[in-house]
Amino acid sequence: MNPSLPPTFLQRLSGQAEQICLWFVVLACAAIPTSLALANIALAGVAVFWLLSAGRVQRWQVLSQQPVAWLCAALFVWILVGAFYSTAAPAEITLHIQKFAKLLLAAAIMGVLVDATWRKRCMQAFCFGMGLVLLTQVGEVFIDLPWAVTHNKGWNALHVAVGDYITQGIMVSLMLGISLWRALDSSNPKNARWAWGMVAVLCLPSLTFWSDGRTGYILLVLVCLSILALRFKGRALLLSVGFVFAVGLVVVLNSDRMLDRIKLGQQEVTRALNNERQFTSLGGRLENYRQSAQLIGERPIWGWGTGSFHKEACRVAITPEFCKAASWHPHNQYLLFGVQGGLIAVALFIGVLLMAARQLWRAPPEQRAVGLAFLVIFAVNSLFNSSLFSARENHFFTVMLAVMLAGLASAPDKRIS
Repeated sequence: MNPSLPPTFLQRLSGQAEQICLWFVVLACAAIPTSLALANIALAGVAVFWLLSAGRVQRWQVLSQQPVAWLCAALFVWILVGAFYSTAAPAEITLHIQKFAKLLLAAAIMGVLVDATWRKRCMQAFCFGMGLVLLTQVGEVFIDLPWAVTHNKGWNALHVAVGDYITQGIMVSLMLGISLWRALDSSNPKNARWAWGMVAVLCLPSLTFWSDGRTGYILLVLVCLSILALRFKGRALLLSVGFVFAVGLVVVLNSDRMLDRIKLGQQEVTRALNNERQFTSLGGRLENYRQSAQLIGERPIWGWGTGSFHKEACRVAITPEFCKAASWHPHNQYLLFGVQGGLIAVALFIGVLLMAARQLWRAPPEQRAVGLAFLVIFAVNSLFNSSLFSARENHFFTVMLAVMLAGLASAPDKRIS
């Protein structure tokens, strides 16, 4: 297109559609922590207006330089291929395709979210949503809030603002990484650093005293270590890590809820390893891992096809109870891909994580630190939960993956620091 020529009506319409698409991305970032229904509406808006503006040449120039977007698309294509040889019922195949279609949405968002201003708005929207979550948790310590999921008053009680405590803990972990980096970043104004420091401190009881999520306990430590490793070097790093472990020890010893969950987890693992057949949280996961290892061993390259985990896990389950309670997904994204799409799907998924890490390593300081902390959350959570299958986690990981990578490969002059 000749830049000297005035834009046509269709070109203007396409540009307006892209602006609306970007606003829907911002809305999705605010809604993911707070409202699943609103997030669904926002993501539908992203899809519709992305398609309406898909004729823009710049869009495809951006995507041509974004390898993670193409890996996401390749993984989804392989999921579609898996539908043709799947042993699952049509309804289960359709469900899994719908779930994993958000991989395409992540790629689509990477194509439009190029300008640093829009990425900044997305991060602000996510922080706003998480602020509402944290304030709800604080409020529930003192009063019964009608919109909260739980209605428990008190300090050492479970407080869930929206959804479930597992997904809430995952998102609070990212909020911890954002606030901790900004509190430690000497380029920020002093008052802003203190404010972000207070947010980081508030994330600690959210993940320990007010949560039952053992995944959140692990992510808390790993996120802190990731941010500190990227912020400090030498003696300062050793001192900061020592401080984190000292604070962590004090928290563990004073959080009855955290201690109870850790002890319960130890008991569940011990019983499962002693071949007790009672279904428990960690016992169910260990059975999932046994099922998955057997199924992958039977079809290692191609897997059993999209949506097949439920049927095949029931086939090898040790009891009918485990078939009923531990067979919808294996609480492990790597294993879910391994069972259904074989090692090809696993390699593509790991490729997404590694390529994203490679791009983020070359990013400006804040984008690199927060982005790598996010990838740590994504990779580690995928060991304990099906990150791209469970609804809220699916929304969070696909959209925020796109936000973290936005602009890196396509417009280096517009990256934010």
